[in-house]
Amino acid sequence: MIEVMGRPVTGEVAQTGRTRHEQWPGDKFIELLDAVLTAPGVEAVKWHQYTPSFNDGDPCEFGVHEFYVRVAGTDEEAGDYEDGFLGGYDSELNDAVKTPLRNLGSAGGHCEDFLRESFGDHAQVTATAKGFEIEYYDHD
Repeated sequence: MIEVMGRPVTGEVAQTGRTRHEQWPGDKFIELLDAVLTAPGVEAVKWHQYTPSFNDGDPCEFGVHEFYVRVAGTDEEAGDYEDGFLGGYDSELNDAVKTPLRNLGSAGGHCEDFLRESFGDHAQVTATAKGFEIEYYDHD
């Protein structure tokens, strides 16, 4: 039986939207991020996190989106955003970078609470070994 503040709840609790992942502590995210940042040639990791303003009638829920990496020697206009950052499935990346980047990407949903609290909503976050840079991100 479900209880709220010690009081029983009868009936079915409707769940809308996507299935929420179990949330992990921030140190787990940092561990996965550091695995990418210490991969050969990696200079920075970037991602977007936001709540969409429209979602085709589905609930608009905060989410962490694909992680990208900048590797030394990469063309400044490479990547999906032509900013020198490459995604985990980019053919220019070697496995030593792809594997930890994909592991980090798989963990994004598990770290949403930590990331939203740490960096806010509508944010583009760029991480280096020295720290984080946050910029407002307009996804529309």
